[in-house]
Amino acid sequence: MGSEEIAFGRKKDIIEYYEKSRWGYRLFWFRDDDLAMHYGFWGSRTKSLHEALLNENRFLADKARIIEGEYVLDAGCGVGII
Repeated sequence: MGSEEIAFGRKKDIIEYYEKSRWGYRLFWFRDDDLAMHYGFWGSRTKSLHEALLNENRFLADKARIIEGEYVLDAGCGVGII
């Protein structure tokens, strides 16, 4: 089996996972106030998923040196809301 076959097989697995789990995420995980579908960064003082998601966003913005007023294109993550 070549690397292209392995990559294609993995892609199919990923697509299948999100197709099967999409509605569960939307019902139990997705929130309109943060538009995120991931686990976030939890610390000892983090009390909610919303806080964990904001922690991760702040961390990533700091690492990317994004400053207030700049725009960021988030392509390929989340639940596809524009």
